[in-house]
Amino acid sequence: QIRCVYFRNRHSSSDFIRLQNGQQVLINGNLGLYEARGDYQLIIEQIHEAGEGDLYKTFELLKTKLMALGLFEATRKRPLPRFPHCIGVVTSASAAALRDILSTLERRFPIARILVYTSEVQGTGAAQQLIDAINRANHDQRCDVLIVARGGGSIEDLWAFNDELLAHAIFNSGIPIVSGVGHETDFTIADFVADLRAETPTAAAVAVTPNWLELVAFLQRIETQLLTSITRFIKHQQLVLQHEAHKLTSPKQLVSSQWQSLDYLSTRLQHALQQIIAKNRTLIHDVNHRLEATNPALLVQLASQRLKHLEHGLVQQAHFKINNLKQQFLSLLATLHAVSPLATLDRGFAIATCKKKVLLDSQTVTVGDVVDIRLAKGEIRAKITATSP
Repeated sequence: QIRCVYFRNRHSSSDFIRLQNGQQVLINGNLGLYEARGDYQLIIEQIHEAGEGDLYKTFELLKTKLMALGLFEATRKRPLPRFPHCIGVVTSASAAALRDILSTLERRFPIARILVYTSEVQGTGAAQQLIDAINRANHDQRCDVLIVARGGGSIEDLWAFNDELLAHAIFNSGIPIVSGVGHETDFTIADFVADLRAETPTAAAVAVTPNWLELVAFLQRIETQLLTSITRFIKHQQLVLQHEAHKLTSPKQLVSSQWQSLDYLSTRLQHALQQIIAKNRTLIHDVNHRLEATNPALLVQLASQRLKHLEHGLVQQAHFKINNLKQQFLSLLATLHAVSPLATLDRGFAIATCKKKVLLDSQTVTVGDVVDIRLAKGEIRAKITATSP
């Protein structure tokens, strides 16, 4: 061991760096003797960060450069698909992060297809392998989203994800990319360029998938709401149907009403004929009276012939009038019969009722219900053995 001393009063404040236990530094100085104890010591003239300190400076320079190029712009980041059909994972085949990602994806969204694009995630050549894996995924065009991930580690372990070419590969990817590199406190260039940065690989798997249990619960709520709406609609339509059914007039009432009209018209016709006959009888009586008063044989004969002609025409007119009214009545009956439900039954249709309610939907009965079926002639009773929508 050799003691090292750094005299702050010999250096400006800009030269001093804050030192911490375990930190690696490069120092320049002179060997000296501390005469009070007889110990040799190294008197430090210059001190620089080593290892992680240099890497951090390189990281900051690259970050500044890529930010100026617009690779970190939030406006160019793409939204992730809500329900991905295929999820690509770019990581090491032996990494514990891969097992965590696969188990999380299986638990949250098991219907998604998973494609793993293996790559080294640490050491020389790891950055190029990551770039090649991303390019393969874009060439395949099978994935809806990509996860680029690895577990935690030191800045040296994660250095492959601070590669400038990898940053451009992520930026130019046609597939949205989620970065899940390291732990929550670890940040890499890939995190800033990716469309979404997740704190851990497991968090990345959560970010790209919906929770299927929540989806099932949502669908169940929608199903309940839909069934409730359908039930309300059916009940409303049933009330409307019942209201309209109450306004319908039965065929028996329609026929009865037409018979009443027929009786009324027949009575009027008979009364009119009686008036015509009475009028003509009066006319005949007057003619006979005049004939008798004049008593000319020829006039009597002519008048008699004319009378017979008038009587014949009157009878024909009466028959014609009666036939015409009968034809009108039969036409009204045919029209009434055409719109009567009984006529529908004559064409082979039937009226099915269950519990005195007319059946309009197969879903209103269940297997085992008894249904009464009215035909054109007679009724039958049937038992439900099966239904179909």
